[in-house]
Amino acid sequence: MDYRYLALEQYKDASHLSARIHLHQQFSTNPYGWFKWVFDQLRLPPDSHVLELGCGPGTLWMENEHRIPSGWHVTLSDFSPGMVLEAKNHLDHSRKDFTFEVSNGMAIPFPKETFDVIIGNHVLFHFPDRVRALGEITRVLKPDGQLFASTNGENHMLELSQIMDRAAISAGKHYSPAFSAAKFTLENGSGQLKPFFKHVAVHHYDDALVITETQPLVAYILSMVPHGGVIHEAEFIENLSRHINNLIKQNGAVNIQKSTGLFICDQGVTRCD
Repeated sequence: MDYRYLALEQYKDASHLSARIHLHQQFSTNPYGWFKWVFDQLRLPPDSHVLELGCGPGTLWMENEHRIPSGWHVTLSDFSPGMVLEAKNHLDHSRKDFTFEVSNGMAIPFPKETFDVIIGNHVLFHFPDRVRALGEITRVLKPDGQLFASTNGENHMLELSQIMDRAAISAGKHYSPAFSAAKFTLENGSGQLKPFFKHVAVHHYDDALVITETQPLVAYILSMVPHGGVIHEAEFIENLSRHINNLIKQNGAVNIQKSTGLFICDQGVTRCD
């Protein structure tokens, strides 16, 4: 959860995140994609000022560009300069009103009551001080503003952890994952949000993974392991690939449960949920 590690290695560019997005896009059982579903929840006025914290390469906006009202003013921010650069490169051609900002969500560089909406798509669990981050979010939100914060449930992709454990044990090695969502989940997130918002609602996205190819799952797992996080990495990868390949041969696929959703929070002045 070290911000320096996240900025300089895990999210220095979109390569790790893209490996994870690709797995979900290729093997999810829900044909209605995650980013399209998230955008559906944004029932906002036509002249809204929107801030996304942790925008990554801008995938939410790339996949929904044709659906963005012409009056929306969207600021994409990320603490990783590499991510902001990729988002800018992806969206610079757009006729929509995008601006880009390198910023830390615990010190949002905008005046109070600037935004109608703030989006944190699987980002709040990265903040080492969520109380401070939520204080910043409420500071820059207008009184009738909303926070849309997505995260995972406690059992999200539980089978993936079991696969990683099995591969490490069979190699007689140890691995350390890059990060966990455990500090802000669908189960414990409401309690953290309620001190800051009058209304907190959670919406669940039903999905699962049926993975029929070895390499995309290996790439996903390696994107979660920091450099040096596995002793004798080549042996770990070999055991991991062999184990996944055997599971696919035996069962036809690797089946992984998902638990993902979105908190919609507001102060009760207006309601869009």
